[in-house]
Amino acid sequence: MSMPLMQDTIAPPARPAAMGDATIQLNQVLHEVRPLVERVAERKRITVAFDASDELPTAARHELPLMRLCYLLIVRAITVTPPYGTVRVSGSLLGAGDVAGPGRWIQVTVWDAGTGITPSDFQRVFQDFEPRDSTAAEGCYGVTVSSRLAHLPTARLSMNTRWGEGCTFTVKLPAA
Repeated sequence: MSMPLMQDTIAPPARPAAMGDATIQLNQVLHEVRPLVERVAERKRITVAFDASDELPTAARHELPLMRLCYLLIVRAITVTPPYGTVRVSGSLLGAGDVAGPGRWIQVTVWDAGTGITPSDFQRVFQDFEPRDSTAAEGCYGVTVSSRLAHLPTARLSMNTRWGEGCTFTVKLPAA
């Protein structure tokens, strides 16, 4: 699959009304992304399990298109997960207690059941590179684009992987 076609396949619809918001509600983002990724997952018979507290605070947006970022990470996870596998998505508040405030972070974590990323590709995962096969190309594309979206002023994107055991990607945003 070529990159332009892939871009069309994985781009969620724009939400013009939300573009002017100073903050964004994480639960609302996950609620809106869910039906979009479930349609993609159905084609591979993948289960996408969502787990997010109903009490998550808003996050500072700072021009971060959070819906697109979550969508890309989840679709990437679906792409690399074998048929009949499970992708898990969670939203949570980091820090002591249940109250948002300075120094508190909201996080979205996406786990896949793929093969993980080889040690030789680990250093390059957030950069453009030519993967060895088409499945890897689709998965890498989502990481590269997500990395560009997340490296905006206040967002943090991190990855944890072990070859043969899948990947975990985490996006952290300051709680508003």
